Amino acid sequence: MFTLEQISAFTAVYQHGSYSAAARVLDKDRTTVREHVISLEDNLGLPLFTIVGRSARPTELAHRLYPRAEILARQAQEFTLTALAAFDQTLTTLNIYHDVLLPASMVIQIERQAAEHFPQLQLNWLHRNRDETLNDLVSGEAQLAIMPHRNKLIPEKQIGYRSLGMLPLSIYVGQHHPLATQPEVAIKDLQLNKQYISENHLRAGIDMMKISPHQHIISNNDVLIALLRHQGWAVLSRIFAEEYVEKGDLVELTLTDVVNAHRHGLTLYYPTQLESDTTIGQFIDWFTDYARQYMG
Repeated sequence: MFTLEQISAFTAVYQHGSYSAAARVLDKDRTTVREHVISLEDNLGLPLFTIVGRSARPTELAHRLYPRAEILARQAQEFTLTALAAFDQTLTTLNIYHDVLLPASMVIQIERQAAEHFPQLQLNWLHRNRDETLNDLVSGEAQLAIMPHRNKLIPEKQIGYRSLGMLPLSIYVGQHHPLATQPEVAIKDLQLNKQYISENHLRAGIDMMKISPHQHIISNNDVLIALLRHQGWAVLSRIFAEEYVEKGDLVELTLTDVVNAHRHGLTLYYPTQLESDTTIGQFIDWFTDYARQYMG
C-alpha cells in the first residue's frame, strides 16, 4: 500500500527538483522526505528519480505517475483543510478580492442579496493583484475572489474555483476624441493614438492590451476614466464602461478590421476548506446566477 506521506514527498520532489527543496516546502527533514520516496520506490520495484549532484531527475515512470499523484496530494490537503475548518466560528466578515474587470453591477446585485439574507455580515470588496489574491485565499485572509482567466482554468494554487463565463471587451475613447466622430476606425488608427492600459489587464495576460506604441499603464480605474475623458483610448469591459457611455463620457468604437468583440473569462475562486460553509455556498450560488444572466 502507498501512504499519503509517500505521495506527498514524491510530488514535492518532482515539483521542486531535489530532496532539500522538497523538504523546505513540506517543512520536513531532508532525510524524512528521502525515506518516503525510497519507500515508495521499494513498493513499486522501480526508481522514480535519478540523482545527479543535488538534483533529483524524474524517470519515465515518475512522469507517468505524477499527474495522478498531484491530484491525490491536492485532495488530501483539501480534506485536511476542510476538516479543520469545521471547528471555525461562523463568518462575520467576508473579504472579496477582485481586479478591474469586476462589473459594478455584479457588486450591486451581490450586496443587495447579502443585505437581505446576511444583514450582520460585513462585506469588504478589495482590489488586489492575482498573485496576492491566490496567496491570501490559501492563507484564509480572503474568502472569495473574482479574477480573469490566465490561459488555463485550473488555478496555480490549491483552491476551489468556478468558471463564471466571458466578459466582452471593447475600445473606448472620450466623447471629444477625434476617433469618436471618425466614420471608419481601424487598428492602424489606434496605433497612431495614445493608449491607456490597465495594469491588471497586463497581469492577466489579456491579448489585445498592447496595440499602440504610445502606451501609458494605469493602476487605478478612476484615474483611467478621468484621462480617457480628455485624450487617448483604452480597452474596457462593456459591462464596466456601460454607465460612462450612457452618461456621454465615453464612446465605444467599432473597428472595421475586427468583426466580433474580444471576450475574456472571469473565474470565482474560494478556499477549499470553506467549500462546505453554508454562507460561502450561498455566495457562490449568487455569483453563478449573475454569470448565467449577464455573462453567457
